[in-house]
Amino acid sequence: MNRALLILLTFAILFGYQHLSKTYTLTPAETYYQNIMTELSGDLTEEKTSLIEQERKRYEEAFAKIKSIDEMVAKGKISMEEGENIKSPYYSETAFYPSFQRVLQQYDYVVDSGGKFVYDTGYLLIFGLSQSSRSPDLILFTVCIIFAFSALFSMEYRDKSWNLLAATRRGKRDIYKSKLLLAMAATTAVFASGWVCQIIQVARSCPLREITSSTMALAQLREMKLDMPLAVLLLLMALLQILSLFAVLMVTVCLSDRLKNHIQTLSVSVLLLIVPLILNEMGLTFGKWVSLLPLYDCVNSVLINHGLAINAGYLAAAAVLLAGGILTLRKSASK
Repeated sequence: MNRALLILLTFAILFGYQHLSKTYTLTPAETYYQNIMTELSGDLTEEKTSLIEQERKRYEEAFAKIKSIDEMVAKGKISMEEGENIKSPYYSETAFYPSFQRVLQQYDYVVDSGGKFVYDTGYLLIFGLSQSSRSPDLILFTVCIIFAFSALFSMEYRDKSWNLLAATRRGKRDIYKSKLLLAMAATTAVFASGWVCQIIQVARSCPLREITSSTMALAQLREMKLDMPLAVLLLLMALLQILSLFAVLMVTVCLSDRLKNHIQTLSVSVLLLIVPLILNEMGLTFGKWVSLLPLYDCVNSVLINHGLAINAGYLAAAAVLLAGGILTLRKSASK
């Protein structure tokens, strides 16, 4: 009805293409880190310890050579230009040392806790810790929901079909329930199209191994003090994102029911749900405080922007929107 299926299919294809066409280019330093972490992936063994010690010794020798050359320059034994020329090969050899330091951080964690080595770059991308804001994704999802479902209930008032459909109270209630469940299912399907495509594209460049390992294996996630399998955190993040989209859906359909006019619902929904996100993208960050972006971008938001307590508040707000919307629709359906 109202070409909602066409809108949903269009946005599902758009989200899929958006993520599948996104390229994650690996720098030489990231390639070095990926190679060594792929080899180390899993439990600590004597062979892996030996590999790390060999790399550590190679860097220590290179830094010792550079220090020795600097001392020769300081004593006037060679000129500065000659010193730089001699140090050039050692500079190349130590270029990836920052990446090796990331390996050492994981090594120290594994030794102290008995955990596993995890190549973390792919997980950081999925959790939103190594890329730009997820605001554009939420804007697109919100546009999709508004255009697909802003006429969900107002269409019956426009066509005056409630006289037939609401012949019995139970019949009207069943119509409300069916429409809402169908809208939720469609929203979940569109979200899943983008989510699965993102996982696939990230995994092509950055393998997602050791998914049953603890979140504590990722340095950025240790700050959260949440010790759970990475797979559970991925699922939890997806559920929170779906919850935020359900809250957006509930606002839209309640407006559709109350205003009884498609155009008015469309306009008010855009004003309430999209304008704050656009303001945030324009640099007016107060916009995100009146949107569900902190909940949608939950992992990054907890670690960097707001903290766990404030995000719990956004979670409660989304739950209130859902519960309030359901109660409002049940009241309308019982009239």
